[in-house]
Amino acid sequence: MQWLTAASAAHSLKATLQAGLGHQCGGAPTEGDVSDAMMLWMYALSLNLPGLQAEKEAWQKVVKMEDATRPLVGYKADLWDARRAEWAPLDLGVQAAAEAGGSNIKEAWKAC
Repeated sequence: MQWLTAASAAHSLKATLQAGLGHQCGGAPTEGDVSDAMMLWMYALSLNLPGLQAEKEAWQKVVKMEDATRPLVGYKADLWDARRAEWAPLDLGVQAAAEAGGSNIKEAWKAC
């Protein structure tokens, strides 16, 4: 149930990010930096996953997030680097939540 709540809450941001990348429902090619967009969306998913509080707070500090509920405010692209050690726990936690909910991150990102 947590996954459905998180996916529903983050859907609007996902649609906005995908539109900005040129994504069209139905499998049209996506242009732009999908990795950064997916990271933002995964962070938004984490906002509704209660077991990831410490991971969210660590990531917020790393990227110098101004507003924890609005990650695009003051967004600093150079700080949102998936290679940072602090990203892995958040990434893995969101992926685990997706799997527990019967989905996976790549499928959920592509879903309309």
